[in-house]
Parts: sequence; C-alpha cells; structure tokens
Amino acid sequence: WEVVNRWHERFVAGKENGVTGDPVLTVATSALPADSAGAFTWERETRSDWSVPEASLYRLYLRADTSLTPLRPPANGGYVVLRNEWNSAYSFDHAMADRFSGARFDSSLPRVARRFVTRPLQNDVRWYGAPRAHYAAGSDDDRFPLHCQIFEVEEGGESRLINRIPLTVREWSPGAVGSVDAQGFMHSHRFARGSRIAIELTNID
Repeated sequence: WEVVNRWHERFVAGKENGVTGDPVLTVATSALPADSAGAFTWERETRSDWSVPEASLYRLYLRADTSLTPLRPPANGGYVVLRNEWNSAYSFDHAMADRFSGARFDSSLPRVARRFVTRPLQNDVRWYGAPRAHYAAGSDDDRFPLHCQIFEVEEGGESRLINRIPLTVREWSPGAVGSVDAQGFMHSHRFARGSRIAIELTNID
C-alpha cells in the first residue's frame, strides 16, 4: 500500500515524490520455512524490466510409478487412474450449506488424489511465472475435474501447498482419449535444496 499511496500522491495530489524513478519491477518470492502462523518467508528484489534472463523452462513429467522426473517417460509408460465418484443427490446448494466441509460433504464428494514426487533437489530451484500442465487424459464422462496442486516437501517430510492449476474439463466425448492443457496462477517461489517438489492430481481442489 505504500507504493499505491505514493503513486496516488504523485498523480492525484500532484506532489513530486520521486516515485517515477523507482525500479520498474519488484519481485516477491515466497520461500520456506514458514512462520508459526503458516505464512511464507518472503524475499524481495527490484528489477529494471520484466525480463528474467537467467530463467529457463523447467519441465517435469508424471510417471505411472508416482515419480516426478525431468526425463520423458516412454510412450507405453503406463497410466494413473483417478476416480471421481459422488452422490448425485447431493447438490451445490447442499455443499454451500455445509460450507464445503464436514462429514456429509466428505462422504458425498470423496476426495481422491495421486501424488508424484521428485528426488531431493540438489540445488535451490527458483520458479517464476505461471505453471502449465499438459495431460493425455481419458474419461467415460462428458466432463471431469482434473485439478493439480503443487507442493514443496521439506526435508522433515512436511508438505506446503505452493500453487495450483485448477481444471474442469467440459464437453468431453465419453470414452475418448485426448490432450488437455491448463494454466495455474502467477507466482515466484524458491524451492530449497534438499526439499522435493510434489504434484497432486485430485478431483477436488
């Protein structure tokens, strides 16, 4: 809010305060460990433009053995089944009344997840931008959820949610197999050396 107030002061109040000479970009990067309230540590840096010349594409592949690896699996490398089952008598209004939690919600819309995990990172990995996902998927329904959640797993084993790629596929041809693409939310995060990156595919985000 300090920055917002300075821009307001300059262009609404007409006061020369030097804000136009500030760096073009401030990048706030989340990192672990979290504090006692569960909030990330934040690292901030200023940049003169929007480019990140040191960045490169970091691609990870989901494998049927639940590993997460930079190596592309073979074409016949298997598949993972994610069952999406629900009580058809349980409506959105019911879920709203239950505040999307509780025993009735959980039993009517059971959450199913499959987790894929990297090996411990040999170095810090700093992530800029929005995560993207590309799936080869199939379903017997005309629509289905395929949400992705991204975690950092600390050396002690505790998982922290970092980002997500929500997706509900619609107008699908039942029984078909095809490609699905989705994009998550812009974020900057530093995965620490020794941690692991985990991705969960789930029917409920």
